[in-house]
Amino acid sequence: MRQTVFESAWLDELAALRGTLSPPQLAEVTAGFVFRPDLWRPLVRHDPSSRWFEGLLLTSALEVWLIGWTPGQGTTVHDHGGSSGAMTVAEGTLVEEVFELSGPSSGLAMRRRVAHGAGAPVAFPVGHVHRVRNTGSVNATSVNAYSLPRRPMREY
Repeated sequence: MRQTVFESAWLDELAALRGTLSPPQLAEVTAGFVFRPDLWRPLVRHDPSSRWFEGLLLTSALEVWLIGWTPGQGTTVHDHGGSSGAMTVAEGTLVEEVFELSGPSSGLAMRRRVAHGAGAPVAFPVGHVHRVRNTGSVNATSVNAYSLPRRPMREY
């Protein structure tokens, strides 16, 4: 993979970050990767049998993932285990459904459904419950980041 001095310096800056990053900071990170395709495009895969993903960066402050989504693929309803996060779609479109607890024994209620196209970062706070899917007819690719890193998803 060919990296410019600018890209290397930017990656060094990310690696030096400490503490917990805010959702807007994570959105900047995901957009920063998307707009540096030399860092991710050679790695992209789209596997029709399951959603494909590869780690791009792991530090004490954040983790960054590249995810390939074929038509029809998606996640379960989940949160990110105490981490905040962000996503920028690099190509294609992904649909996010956001949920909230509707009461102590009532379960979850869908609050909104949003289509995210290429290039617009989306940030979300700790406790954000959602499902993401490729409902289109073409492959989609996204860059996702989380802080605190290495927290397991909690499925609902």
